This record gives sequence, C-alpha cells and structure tokens, in this order.
Amino acid sequence: MNKILGDLNEVSRYARRDLSVAIVVAQRPGYHNYYQPPEEAQSVIQNDTLKKLSRKVERIQSEIDSIDEEIAQQDAVKTNAKLTEGSQVNSLQQVWFCYFPAFLNIKTFPYP
Repeated sequence: MNKILGDLNEVSRYARRDLSVAIVVAQRPGYHNYYQPPEEAQSVIQNDTLKKLSRKVERIQSEIDSIDEEIAQQDAVKTNAKLTEGSQVNSLQQVWFCYFPAFLNIKTFPYP
C-alpha cells in the first residue's frame, strides 16, 4: 500500500507541475503535451484499489480489536477467579485474624 501511495504521490506531483507549465504555455501559440500517468497508476485509480485495501485494513483492525477485547475479558475473569478463590470474608473478625493470627490463641483480653 505504501508503494502504491508513493507512486500516486509522484503522479500527483508531476500533474501539478504539468498544470503550472500548461498555464504558462497557454498564453503562447502551439500545443503542449500534457503529462500522462503510467498505466499502473491509472488502473489503481480506476479500480479503486486504495479503497479496497483500506476496507481490508479496517476489517482486519476490527478483528484485532475484538480479539483484544476477548483477551481483556479473559484477564478480568482470571483476576476475578483469583480474588474469589479461598475463603469468603464474612466479618471484620476474619480479616483481623487473617492479618494478626497471634491473637487467635488469647482467650481473654489482657486489659480489664
């Protein structure tokens, strides 16, 4: 696609230059041979090759985006699965004893 665009840019540059020359020459008598793009460039323009390629790129990009979304969803499922593994926390007491297991063995609080 880059090669095609580069060739078409070159054709455009020649056409602009030729039009500038044609404006200058138009005031003089005689005939000016206008620039004719190569057959390959003409066929690209007539067949809408660039539109077809851009549609193909858009379709492939949408497939890539959908795959990225699936990957993100799978990662979210894995993360949620890791968080929900193990015991459920039902009270603050469970969290406290999880972080401070030494207090499980104390029967009474040391202060009256």
